[in-house]
Amino acid sequence: MGFDMNVNEETIDATLDQSGQLQLAHQPRLPPGPVQVTIRVAATVRGHSVLQIPAVHLGAVLRLPTADDDLLGEMLEGRR
Repeated sequence: MGFDMNVNEETIDATLDQSGQLQLAHQPRLPPGPVQVTIRVAATVRGHSVLQIPAVHLGAVLRLPTADDDLLGEMLEGRR
């Protein structure tokens, strides 16, 4: 197995068991030798993301928007 010698850092998901042993999700892809380990509690998903909302199809466009439909542009120009 070859190693990219320019890589000096890798993040690996792991589980810390009750005995203090780390179970790594995969083998590190670093060359053998001394390393420094920092353990951080993994972030949990709280709330929702826009990316989790499934796409909604509302059907075909009946009429293409025109410049007259640009309400945001009008608001920004202070016309309304």
